[in-house]
Amino acid sequence: GGLIEYNADEDHLTGQWQARAFEPGPTMFAEWAIDGGIDGNTRRQPNAQASGKFLTEKK
Repeated sequence: GGLIEYNADEDHLTGQWQARAFEPGPTMFAEWAIDGGIDGNTRRQPNAQASGKFLTEKK
């Protein structure tokens, strides 16, 4: 489950860390939230087909 992430995340804050603000947009997303991830060569979602439906509609 998700509890392993508490000890598996490699991000560590140091004294040089500075907060940043990101402008929401189509290129700002978390890859883990995309079904199947992102193809490393095409930078597109593998096996995604246009269906004419919103992403929030149930499969």
